[in-house]
Amino acid sequence: MSDPRSSAARSVRVTRGPESLLLLLLLVVLVAAPATAAASSVDGYDVAGIRGDRTVARFSYANDFFVGTDEYFTQGIGLIVFDPARGRGLVVRHDGFTPTSLRSDAPLVGDRPFSATLTAGGVGVWRRDAWTLTSELDAGVIGHAAFGDWMQTHIHRATGNHLPHGWSNQIANDAVLDASARLQFASVSGSHGDAGPYVDAALGTIYTNAAAGGIARLHAGPVSGELALEEKVVGYDATMAGTLIDRASPYTLPPSRIERAVMRYEAGVALELGRGTLDARRVWIGREYRGGGSHQWVELAVGASF
Repeated sequence: MSDPRSSAARSVRVTRGPESLLLLLLLVVLVAAPATAAASSVDGYDVAGIRGDRTVARFSYANDFFVGTDEYFTQGIGLIVFDPARGRGLVVRHDGFTPTSLRSDAPLVGDRPFSATLTAGGVGVWRRDAWTLTSELDAGVIGHAAFGDWMQTHIHRATGNHLPHGWSNQIANDAVLDASARLQFASVSGSHGDAGPYVDAALGTIYTNAAAGGIARLHAGPVSGELALEEKVVGYDATMAGTLIDRASPYTLPPSRIERAVMRYEAGVALELGRGTLDARRVWIGREYRGGGSHQWVELAVGASF
């Protein structure tokens, strides 16, 4: 769940045609996003933007390889099946995290721990006038049982890259349960897009946090674009600190090292092809722990309605 606004939001009402507005949005996506690179928790895809009367299935793959790095949030795989008519859906996610180097068998003290999560859950969307409430409940595992080490090793082997070292130090196995909700207000809405602020919160054994931000969407014919910006206050992040009762992880970051305020920025474009969709988004997040750095990745997705 994530997003921006004010000037972008007001642009939906200007008298210029949607094509010129979309061109401006695409320019921001392609130029501004790379420019901010120097500046999971990984949130899931925001299904609140899915409309219509057909069920939508969306498969996504995110990796920082697309921006030339292999660290922090290094890979994410997601599958969402959502029925906009009923406002209900199912979601499965796998996320992997690593430190800045994959060449050490010993823990890199002060760096991010290796960790992986595998979750499945349900999502619901309720709309009333300009308000949209999205809720999600996820259950799964963190640790070796999430197969993060197996997946990264096989991908590196298949692509001829250096095999990763250090997964033996990953966050230990544990069952996880997370609940999250987002309340969004469409302060600007029209036939070619919408924009507005939101607040959201997560409470669980992986992520406990709260955030405020905004999102702007614009579409013209088969092409649509989205910009998003948020500021998150972090209470707990098990992918860095281990689960709440973790006594088995070889290495974790102490809570005092975790940043409590993290900025996140997203820019994306999508193309409708009949009942199919192709979309890409670039995500940037600020420093998540003291001594770390900002990070970014690209997510590619394919969807179909039926």
